[in-house]
Amino acid sequence: MVVVKARLLNGGNYTDMKLMTQGLVARLGDMSKAARWTRVNKQTIGRYCNTNGDHVDHYMPFDVIADLEKAGEFPIIGEYLVNLQGYSLYRDPKTGCGHRGLKQLSKMMNEFSVVFDGVVESHEDDGLISADEIIEHKLIEALTKLATDVLSMKADYIAKVENDE
Repeated sequence: MVVVKARLLNGGNYTDMKLMTQGLVARLGDMSKAARWTRVNKQTIGRYCNTNGDHVDHYMPFDVIADLEKAGEFPIIGEYLVNLQGYSLYRDPKTGCGHRGLKQLSKMMNEFSVVFDGVVESHEDDGLISADEIIEHKLIEALTKLATDVLSMKADYIAKVENDE
């Protein structure tokens, strides 16, 4: 019998995986909507997104990731895993996945503005941002969604540059 020793990632990589999972679910709307695309239920999706307690070591199976990334139209977790190995993913223009365009960029910039209005508002009183203010303005969720959208647009633009479009 051959025993293969597993390679462990550093703690930050595991945290990033959870954040990518949260971003993927947020891209689809919420846990209930994400669960509709998979073989798992809302509670299981929640465990995969949870960074605390008993669920910190629960990660999505590949088939669930594939289903969600297909529904979300971008391989958020797949790209992260590929980047960990020193590679990059690029969208194949022949697959028919379209460019989101200027309308998507405009929407993203508006969302960015709303998120940072919350940050500025939180800093106005004492120059600091508290955990309560982060929760009140849903800053973690909003920043995760923005990061997801930015990664998606990045892939679209890289593909355009590579294909001289």
